[in-house]
Amino acid sequence: MEAPPPHQPRQGRSLRACLQELLGHAHIGVTATVYAHVRLRLQRDAIDLLGTTLD
Repeated sequence: MEAPPPHQPRQGRSLRACLQELLGHAHIGVTATVYAHVRLRLQRDAIDLLGTTLD
């Protein structure tokens, strides 16, 4: 049986463990902290674009 790609969880492995391995972070908190600002920035950009479009 062929193993799934490293970015896909294997049976018995948590998504958390896979993300940590893929991103190279020892703790899931690091991943959350590092990428939280990206999500907020994307939301702000979307809102700004919508505002510009509606003006």
